[in-house]
Parts: sequence; structure tokens; C-alpha cells
Amino acid sequence: MGLFDSLMYPDNGNRANRTTELADDCRQFLFEIGDYRTKIDTALAASNPIIKEAYSPFEKDGVAFKPVTLGENWAVEIFGGISSIFVATKASQAVGYAAKIYLAQAGRIGEAALADLAGLPRWFEASKIVGGAAAAVAVQSIVDAVEGAVQRDHLRDAIHSLYQPRIELKKNEMVNAALLETVLAATMAYQTLTDTLPPPLRTKEILDKIATNLVDKNHFNVNAITDAFVLEQLAALDRSRGSWTNEDT
Repeated sequence: MGLFDSLMYPDNGNRANRTTELADDCRQFLFEIGDYRTKIDTALAASNPIIKEAYSPFEKDGVAFKPVTLGENWAVEIFGGISSIFVATKASQAVGYAAKIYLAQAGRIGEAALADLAGLPRWFEASKIVGGAAAAVAVQSIVDAVEGAVQRDHLRDAIHSLYQPRIELKKNEMVNAALLETVLAATMAYQTLTDTLPPPLRTKEILDKIATNLVDKNHFNVNAITDAFVLEQLAALDRSRGSWTNEDT
């Protein structure tokens, strides 16, 4: 970028930095969503035997554990009392994202397919999510444009192409976090009851009520993750690092 262009288009540096920043955010959220696939899987594997033990005095009543497919190549067994936390639209989408991104991290789906899933531009280097690296996006081809006006237009397009996907990725990351929190809470609740409340004080009704309360709380938490709430969280992130957001929308 020449001196004249720098004077005529002084915000091109800000635009290049913002493009890199948004791309890094998207890449980080992609990594975290994929990581939730492992965390939720591990939490369910630990939770099921604990819940089975809590219900063991009532096996004759048929305590249900359901095989559920959460996403591509991701089938799990879930206690029926809390299985509905994964069924709601937001939750189903979130774990579906986690399953797909996990496959991308393992190199089992192509970068273009992942970009399409997240609504990201094809030039986005999604492969950098492997290992959690949040390397800077390659904006050099844009910055190398001869004219400052061309640089400006390309950088504006890049910012706009990353703005909405960042919102969707953050929302899905937050929903997966809420789902994991509920599974971990179930594990703790049923373990505590098993340790402190032996039969006949521990009844099936008490155990079922725990499941109902966990499901209700989860639905409340997930429903609270609206676009407006996600935007508030992202705005706070941008303020904390002094981001230049003049042309986000």
C-alpha cells in the first residue's frame, strides 16, 4: 500500500485488522464447537452408569436409556429422562455442528464443506482449526491490490462475509456449552443422591423430578441464547480488545 493510498484510505489498515480479527474469532469458535463433541461424549459416558446406579432399585419399572444419534458418526446412549435436551431445534443444530466440525478436525470432511456448513466464505482457511490454532487470515492478496479503493472494497466484503457466521458460530458454541453443563449437573445430582439417600428414602419419583428440573433449566438456558444475547457477548469481546467495528454492518 503506497503513501498516497494510505492518505486517501486511512482505514484500510483498520479494515485489514478487523478482517483478521473476525476470521480468528470464527476459527476459534469452530475449534471450541468441535471440542464440545468430545466433551459431551465423555460426559455422557461418565453420567450413564451413575444414573443407572441411582435407579438400580427400580429396574423393574423399566428405566429407559435411549440410543440417540446426535450428529454424523455420533451415536450415544442417553438416559431417557434428560434425552429431550438434545432434541430442541437449537440443541439439535448445535450438536450437529459439533459432530461435523469434529470430523473436519479429524480431516474427514473437506474444507469447502465446512465453510458451507458455517456460512463462511470459501477463502476462509477453516483447516487452521486443527489443533486449535487461530492463525491470522491471509489478507495479503487483498492488501496487495494496486489501488486503495480496491483494497477498501475487498476488505469491506471480507468483513461482511464474516460478520454473520461469527454470530452463528458463537451461538452454537454457547448452546453446546449449555448442553454439557446439563449433563455434568445430572452426573453430580444423581451421584449425590446415590451417596446420601439410600432406598426407601430415595424414590423413583425423586429421581424423575431431578430429571424434569434439569430439562426445564436446560430449556430455559438454551432459549436465552438469542441472537440479541449473542451480539451482546460479541460486543463485549470487541470492546475488551478495542476492536474497530465501524463497518461490521
